[in-house]
Amino acid sequence: MMMANGWKTKEEIMADYGYSDSTFNARMDECFRSDYRDAIIYDKSKYGLIDENRYQEFLKWRTKKHWDELLGRKRRR
Repeated sequence: MMMANGWKTKEEIMADYGYSDSTFNARMDECFRSDYRDAIIYDKSKYGLIDENRYQEFLKWRTKKHWDELLGRKRRR
């Protein structure tokens, strides 16, 4: 059950996005290393809560970065 502020637990994000534990950890590690690290709410556990709205912004940025890199390579050929 999502909190009113849009925060979700690891388990909720995993279920909603169809992530395995390893995929979740990889996404969170990447998110933490990005400018979107504030999507991860620290509460004394590695990934206590996730601000889903901010996390979705991270996913959009990640997607744009992917397409820019892919299309940029094709344009240079």
